Amino acid sequence: MPLVRPATPDDLDAAHACYRRNEYMGCIQPADDVLVAEHDGDIVGVVRLAHEEGHQLLRGMFVDEAHRGQGLGSRMITRLAERMADDVCWLIAGPHLVRFYGQIGFRLTEDAEAPAHMQERVASYRDTYGPQCLLRRSPPSLARDDRP
Repeated sequence: MPLVRPATPDDLDAAHACYRRNEYMGCIQPADDVLVAEHDGDIVGVVRLAHEEGHQLLRGMFVDEAHRGQGLGSRMITRLAERMADDVCWLIAGPHLVRFYGQIGFRLTEDAEAPAHMQERVASYRDTYGPQCLLRRSPPSLARDDRP
């Protein structure tokens, strides 16, 4: 079973390789909080918390195809949720992933409620990738039960 753990500087090349295998062109920034899934010494999953324009974002969640469907993604985001600051977190995801991210409190939100840079990004992603959802996770002190 893959181990989910914080990435070390030595993991970054392998994490980027995992991104490339999964056709994700995003880049890990030095300030990102990165978790990896390691199986037999190989990085088979990556997810990160980024901070952009004063806002926390969940970005770059990928698991290699051979390790999907075994609960690894759920383990990764649950572990990442434990590391989230007590602040709102934003995420853009395909509609088929709304329930998946709902496991850790992300809820659908209207574009107009998001920071301007997230509104622009979700519009761009929709133009490029088709339907996309804007999700928000409030810290427990602000959370409401408004599940999709």
